[in-house]
Amino acid sequence: MPSLASTRRFLLLYGTEIGTAKAIAQDLCAQAERFGLDADLHCLSKTHDEFDLDTERDPVVIIVSTTGDGDPPEKAIKFVRYINQKSLLENHFQHLRYALLGLGDTNYTNFCNCGRTMDRRLAELGAQRFYQTGHADDAVGTELVAEPWVEGLWEALVSECKQEGGGTSRVGERVADVSPPRERDQEHGDAGKQISESTEKTLDQTQEDKSSDLGPKFDGSEAQNAKGDAEYQANGSNTVAMLSNGSLSSPVSHVNANLGRNNISTERQPSDFAENISSLANGLLAVHVSSNHEARCTEGPEVEVQSSDYIVQDLAIQAALPPPVPPASSLSPSAFVPTPDRQDPVTSTPLVEPSTNSSPTPGSTAQPEKPLVPSLTVSVPPLSEATLQVPSLPEPYLQLQFDPSRPGVPWPVPAATSLPQAASEVCEVAVSGWKQLTRADAVKTALELQLDVSAAPFALCPGDALGVLCPNGEAEVDALLRRLGLDGQADCTLELRAKPNARGRASKVPDFIPAGSSLRSILTHGLEIRALPKKAMVRALAEHTEDEAERRRLLELSSRQGSADYTHLLRDASLGLAALLHAFPSCRPPASLLIEHLPRLQPRAYSIASSPLVTPGAAHVVFNVVEFAAGPGRPQAQRGVCTGWLAEVVVGPEAKGNSRPSNLSGAPLADPKLLSPKAAKIPVYARKSTGFHLPEDASVPIIMIGPGTGVAPFVGFLQHREHKAGGGTAALGESWLFFGCRHRDRDFLYREQLEGFVARGTLTHLRVAFSRDEPAGSEVASPGGVAHPRYVQHSLGQHRADVMRLLLQEGARLYVCGDAKNMARDVQETLVDMVVEEMGVAKLEAMRVIGGLKEQGRYLQDVWT
Repeated sequence: MPSLASTRRFLLLYGTEIGTAKAIAQDLCAQAERFGLDADLHCLSKTHDEFDLDTERDPVVIIVSTTGDGDPPEKAIKFVRYINQKSLLENHFQHLRYALLGLGDTNYTNFCNCGRTMDRRLAELGAQRFYQTGHADDAVGTELVAEPWVEGLWEALVSECKQEGGGTSRVGERVADVSPPRERDQEHGDAGKQISESTEKTLDQTQEDKSSDLGPKFDGSEAQNAKGDAEYQANGSNTVAMLSNGSLSSPVSHVNANLGRNNISTERQPSDFAENISSLANGLLAVHVSSNHEARCTEGPEVEVQSSDYIVQDLAIQAALPPPVPPASSLSPSAFVPTPDRQDPVTSTPLVEPSTNSSPTPGSTAQPEKPLVPSLTVSVPPLSEATLQVPSLPEPYLQLQFDPSRPGVPWPVPAATSLPQAASEVCEVAVSGWKQLTRADAVKTALELQLDVSAAPFALCPGDALGVLCPNGEAEVDALLRRLGLDGQADCTLELRAKPNARGRASKVPDFIPAGSSLRSILTHGLEIRALPKKAMVRALAEHTEDEAERRRLLELSSRQGSADYTHLLRDASLGLAALLHAFPSCRPPASLLIEHLPRLQPRAYSIASSPLVTPGAAHVVFNVVEFAAGPGRPQAQRGVCTGWLAEVVVGPEAKGNSRPSNLSGAPLADPKLLSPKAAKIPVYARKSTGFHLPEDASVPIIMIGPGTGVAPFVGFLQHREHKAGGGTAALGESWLFFGCRHRDRDFLYREQLEGFVARGTLTHLRVAFSRDEPAGSEVASPGGVAHPRYVQHSLGQHRADVMRLLLQEGARLYVCGDAKNMARDVQETLVDMVVEEMGVAKLEAMRVIGGLKEQGRYLQDVWT
């Protein structure tokens, strides 16, 4: 451990909405000491209170997320306002050296907008990047960018802190940009303008030309990206070995090469080993010697050896390396023994190798045939035979003790200041009625709830949304408690305290857990127990797994080499902690591990599907009951955490099997006495407005696009518009609604209401696409010119002339509500294509036109993933 006298301070700042940026910053803080650094951690909201960039002379690292449609998180608003002051001179931050990691989601239009605009503004004010900015994409996995970015950050920070006077070293020039796969092709210029992939590459190249002083852009090589590492291992690609060619006292700590099924790993070879390799190469190896002696080794130049397998194998023989490790196929599962005391010399991460001193299973004469594809519990070569680079074991920071003499206190109502986008305090509202909007044979079950908000401390208007605080399911929590062996202690008081000398996030008990809580209440109301376990958690779970084969597999899933398996088998399958505990029965984690690693249970947002002018004192919300089918890693089918709970509250355990007939006719809501016996009250709060509202001037044309439950806010729009018109629709501007569903007779939500709006002149055009009623491909016009659109974007394209007239000539507002991952992206691409055809411009110019609509507040989105 470095002495305090040798540590160097850096300022570590975070801006978070739901805790991800904070967690990354806290992990950085906890790791800093290993590199002889001292992280001074603060929230961006504490600017000028706990830190001051105006006078900061040490390096600054910023981790910041983006929320909503490109907005800064609430904790970063104060900082963003400060740096955006027009009174600041262009050299205001010329003394500042910084690195920034932006978090975002490419399913949303303004990907990483807060990080991008913050990065650009700091540079405009003279601040200098000492390390390339990263943009992590939650759509494909935040860790795919965050992990390699963090690994490279330590090298850059150590080097930056060694600079006398700090100012001129450009460590960032030696570090590749780490951006997600789709993000590498996105625009690096003006933030907030999403563009299609076909044109993004052109913009990216333009920006590269502008920012060449910041070092090389991401090139997709395995050494630079965690996802690349996974593909690299899976493809058996060549190995890059970093060797230290310094004085005799400088060791070579690690050389690792994939030789088919062989794995060569050497530790602490003499420094002249690098010289032997260089001389033996004799032109066969490309050896590059640089003066980068601070970045990778403490003294002497760096030797980078990039070779093919057969060359390394030949050199291994000539340089008298230790013999290759026997193929992993000859080892029993218990032969995979981690060696946590061994570390990579560059990243200081532990290395885990297949053991070489195991014996075959007694009596066995042949090894079983290896599976062709990996599963959650079984890996295949080359991963199963690889030396693993695993995350450092997170240091436990919580102490807990059960007090059986005292029952746990009830879970309190959380304060609004602790909730995302809260515009009011939390209150409990009664469910005064409900109805099912879909037929029993529909693919999805859609329910509408009527909430009594007459006494609520907020007022709502169409386009607003409510945050719903939902618990985890009782049965799910009970099963988890039994699996942990703690069901007998679940209801007594759990005393939590931070361990002495804890650092980073280890400094205190999570602030959302009230003192005196029981473990059951923490798992029910406090933790997102279905959250995807991060790699750090998987790594920690391995330490509590008795079976060596299971432990090895968990270490593989947490390793850089296992990134492909982690993504495919855990992330893409939406598996959580319960799936891991089911798959690895010898894993017995303590309750403290769950509290340390699982995120806070977050409220869910639902758009208002009514107008207070039509239903005063009541607010309607509509949702699909999300269902996850049983499959690998999920032994039983599951419902969504919140939608499943809401369905059970008002309908009972089986929403589809309730005794109420499906209601597609717009009949009155079900009588409250038909609700399930449970108390039908739910805690809610009003979310801050995003501007997704009707124009003040009713004559302004509107275009609404909302398939499925995305139609909800538009029902409220039309109710409000009609009521304010008082029966006279002549003054109303033109209005279009593009709706989509699977079947006309099964899931056409609000059909009678919508057709009634058309009949009364409130809605001038209703266009509905039925994706399953017409044969595939029918969105293409027939020879007679008649088309049958399958999705809303096809309907939109059919009416190009009208839509373009309204948007480009008559100042219409366009609203999109629904799925961000597919629908919203497809709608935007369709609009861009329509502008190209209508205006006769290039695609880049068309994207600028669409971006201009967003900047003017005339292209508004309420989307979710």
